[in-house]
Amino acid sequence: MKGMSRKVFANLLREVPEDTIVFKATSGIFTAKDMIKEVEDGTEFGHQYGSDVLRIARDLLARQAQKKSKLVCGICGSVYKTAEAAEKCEKKPVLHEKKVSIGDTVEIIAGVGKGKTAQVKGVGICNNANMKYWHTQYVEAVIINGSAERKLYWDWFKVKTGGKKFQGRVEYKTPQKDTKSECYECGKFCEKNLVEVGFYHPNEGTTVGLFGSCCAKKYKVGEGDKNQW
Repeated sequence: MKGMSRKVFANLLREVPEDTIVFKATSGIFTAKDMIKEVEDGTEFGHQYGSDVLRIARDLLARQAQKKSKLVCGICGSVYKTAEAAEKCEKKPVLHEKKVSIGDTVEIIAGVGKGKTAQVKGVGICNNANMKYWHTQYVEAVIINGSAERKLYWDWFKVKTGGKKFQGRVEYKTPQKDTKSECYECGKFCEKNLVEVGFYHPNEGTTVGLFGSCCAKKYKVGEGDKNQW
């Protein structure tokens, strides 16, 4: 390690708290203060530290460069020719997101298997290969009591909520200004006027659902020992 290189590494180490551990070797542990002396004296450990830092920096920069060169939208995975196009795609809002997770059951409402129930195996965001569904949600699901697997766009399925009946007293109702979701009761997609309703039942605790404004009207705070949705 040349004199100028030693000075650069020593100055970088001075930016780190003195008692910070910066290097481990078979013969011991070195703090930032220890390593400054090793680097300035040009010892074997100082050389090893400088070599390790350069190698790690090289690999990190290479990975970052490779990632940027792919020019991929981090949301939907669409590939572009320029970084500007990829960034523009990432800024495009994701629409029609439903509260659905792996393991949930859905009802197929369009295409092959219509009317059947399927279990969700994956959830994702559509890329620009299909412009109609670009940046909208889809699920991959297997039809129950069958082996067929389907990719279901947001308007091809409805999240099933009828398997378990939620009941109890209505604890609160809170309007959701910026939330978009299916109404948990009628299944219609709502882009505005959603209401979060919280129910309490002594045996089930508190459960929460999102409802369109019309469906939410019948739930009144403090009432509903038998409210179900």
